[in-house]
Amino acid sequence: MYTSINGCDSIITTILSVDSQYEVTNTVEICDGDTYSEGSSVYSASGVFTDAYTSAAGCDSTVTTVLTVNPIYDITNTSSICVGGAYLEGTSEYTEEGVYTDTYTTISGCDSIITTILSVDSQYEVTNNINICAGETYTEGSSIYDATGTYTDIYISTLGCDSIVTTVLSVGETFESTVSVAMCEGETYIEGTSIYNATGTYTDNYQTALGCDSVVITELIVHPEYNTINDVSICDGDSYFEQASEYTAAGTYTDLYASVLGCDSTVTTVLTVNPVFATTNSPTICEGGTYTEGTSDYTAAGTYTDMYASVNGCDSIITTILTVDTQFSVSVDVEICDGDSHTEGASVYTVAGTYSDT
Repeated sequence: MYTSINGCDSIITTILSVDSQYEVTNTVEICDGDTYSEGSSVYSASGVFTDAYTSAAGCDSTVTTVLTVNPIYDITNTSSICVGGAYLEGTSEYTEEGVYTDTYTTISGCDSIITTILSVDSQYEVTNNINICAGETYTEGSSIYDATGTYTDIYISTLGCDSIVTTVLSVGETFESTVSVAMCEGETYIEGTSIYNATGTYTDNYQTALGCDSVVITELIVHPEYNTINDVSICDGDSYFEQASEYTAAGTYTDLYASVLGCDSTVTTVLTVNPVFATTNSPTICEGGTYTEGTSDYTAAGTYTDMYASVNGCDSIITTILTVDTQFSVSVDVEICDGDSHTEGASVYTVAGTYSDT
């Protein structure tokens, strides 16, 4: 109640309405990268935000926003597999090298991106062609092989993949042969690069196509080449035979033969032809006398033949034409005086007696 300027009561009746002041709290979740708008406000980060509005009654209205920004997961995985293997990412299966993206939804409803950088490691397959010799071994890792064949060994590489080594193994033989050879003196025997000309046992080593030793043992016999010189004497008119050859004149002759061993055998013949002596003697003996020729005694006149062997072995013929002269006997009676002498041929006699002079 008021008093107006005129002193009168002035009554003001107020009918008052009290309008509500709104206070609202909103709990909101968004994903990272998204925004939340509250009126003219835009929010993108987690926090508690207050926005004041004026209601139609002119009262403040407060909106509190409790904002949670949930992360979007962006994960990059670098992985490797072996050739022939597979990589699983969720429901995806990858077998080739490349970059792959898989998107998931988190419990907050946000995308979760997984990027896979996939490499495919090689599975090594190596084939080795190996040659060894009999008696040797070949080692591949922990495996030891000594027989011809194809073998497989599996290893794990530094990347975890199988590495396959295939060994094709050839085992070469080591040959040893013995050769018996006979040849003639003056010849040579060749074994590879070796030249032999004397009796003996020789060893030559070779390498086969696979690089293995091949031993050749040569048992060599060198047969002599016979060279014989024969000094031969024959008598004039005779012949000398050297196998199929016939020689009658003095000289040096050569004949070639093949020995039982197949080697040349040379026979040189130095031939001497000795004369056959024929001598004729004409002796004269006296009647009653004897003529001796060697072991023969002759007393009668005639022609005789005696045959001898000379110092060269040839016949020597002596023909004797024997003459027997008459033996004259004369008796002379001679008388001289004492003191004188009588000469008969070369004889001088002075004493009485009977003397004979032939």
